[in-house]
Amino acid sequence: MTRHPAFSFRRVLAALFWLALLAPASPVLADGKYYARESKVGPSVPYQRAMISFNGEREILVVQSQYKNRGQTPLRDLGWIIPLPTVPEVGTMEPYRAERLFSRLGMKSSIRYVSISDRLMAWLTFAIMIGLGAMLLRLLAAFAVVLFKLKPDPLIGTPRGNLKLVGLTFLGMLLAMIVTPQFSSYGPNGKGAVDVVKAETVGGLDFKVVKSGDAAALLSWFTQHGLNYDPTDIAAIERHVAKGWVFVTARASATAEAAELVSHNGMLAPLVLVFPTRKMVYPLALTATIGQNTAIELFVYNEGKVDSAGRLPLKFAGVDPEGADWFAEHVQPPGLLANEKITANYLTRFLGEMTAEQMKDDLILVPAADNVPIKLTEYHW
Repeated sequence: MTRHPAFSFRRVLAALFWLALLAPASPVLADGKYYARESKVGPSVPYQRAMISFNGEREILVVQSQYKNRGQTPLRDLGWIIPLPTVPEVGTMEPYRAERLFSRLGMKSSIRYVSISDRLMAWLTFAIMIGLGAMLLRLLAAFAVVLFKLKPDPLIGTPRGNLKLVGLTFLGMLLAMIVTPQFSSYGPNGKGAVDVVKAETVGGLDFKVVKSGDAAALLSWFTQHGLNYDPTDIAAIERHVAKGWVFVTARASATAEAAELVSHNGMLAPLVLVFPTRKMVYPLALTATIGQNTAIELFVYNEGKVDSAGRLPLKFAGVDPEGADWFAEHVQPPGLLANEKITANYLTRFLGEMTAEQMKDDLILVPAADNVPIKLTEYHW
């Protein structure tokens, strides 16, 4: 049996091996796919996400937090306290509606995640499969030599030798699958008085908007109404009282069903707050009092790109032709946003972890220096 010098079995195997390494692993690339941010947050890291729509005079703030103490803190015992510069209109959304809202926002501002480990594993798997196929061909050829009593070729080998080689390769593949680490890839109130400016029940939440010129009186009011703040909250509450801000409080209503309060993945029913303001504000100071890092995801609709003064990493900026008004029909009470001018269509997305020190002050968002679109690609293991 003769072999052409330019066509040898070794050269074919070498060519197939290098083709395997060079082949693109497109099936494992998450190009444009939105990974739900909470799946990337560790179990000990609180997570909060929000959407802001600002038209220069009024802000719509949709803020949603994760229910981290499921099984320990009953839903009935949960309470929210959010400081705002002015008295808001209040509302909420069903948790599953909020899931759709933030999923849609995520897809509009998607980050291109590229998994290096997945790509490497795809290359390795493809190369092993090509090699295994080549060895099976060798095995068949060796059996053909025996069956048809052909002259043996050292390159093909014996059936027994090829069986050993195939078996060892298979064991190697199993071992690689076992030991390969899995990588985965965030006012009228006097001194000492507490004025309940507004009290409403919307969806499964009882809202109250309160204001006081006396931080001690306000803290006492919180305690009397089952809003058990921590000692670390006091300084933040005192600062907001001194600035004349109001406090939005929310508790689960007595008749609320669990489905009205928390989604299947532990995200609580969001608070929808609409208030007049000259500046875009995202209240963070009370979140900081939990004393640990918090994953923050923030979507902002404005007339142009906005800047967080470096406090949150910028992940996306660009025009959204649909704008943000599509979610208004899902807000409770119906008609809450009917008269709001939701016309801004430039979407900016921020995503990152903030330390307690970074959250000591509320986040004030300002117009960016330019409106250049940004779409990032992030590489991770």
